[in-house]
This record gives sequence, C-alpha cells and structure tokens, in this order.
Amino acid sequence: GDAARLISSYAWTHFDSGPPGVTKDSLHDSTTPVVCRGTPSMSPVPKEYDEDPNRWVCEHRWQGVLAMVRFRRQVGKRHRV
Repeated sequence: GDAARLISSYAWTHFDSGPPGVTKDSLHDSTTPVVCRGTPSMSPVPKEYDEDPNRWVCEHRWQGVLAMVRFRRQVGKRHRV
C-alpha cells in the first residue's frame, strides 16, 4: 500500500529487557508514563545519552525523521524505493 510505517523504540542494557515501566511476567500490570529522551545532537550518541534513565527513545519525534516523512510525501510513488 501507500502507507509507511514509522515506529519508535526503547533502549535496553540486557537482551531480555522488556519495555520501560513493565516488569517481567507482568502482562496485566499498569505501566509508568512514557517519558522520551531528547533528540541526540551527534552520531554516534555520547555515553551520557545511552545512560539516560528515560529508556523510551521516541525516534518519531526527531527532526531528521520528520524530514524523511516530508520527503516521502513529496516523492510519493514516482520513485521506487
């Protein structure tokens, strides 16, 4: 179809870590409010960014991602990706 899927993610330190605010085997637990990290100012990100206690990364809010969405709208189906 015409839709582009844009998803965000969360940071983790262990491969079996779940999303922030959810404990292991807690299917019905309520979660903590989502607090996003700020947009990184450099790549690769500095150690301080990786150590931010807010584990939600929220890439969909980054300025560069917004520009990619605008680009896709402009190009549309004219160019195969």
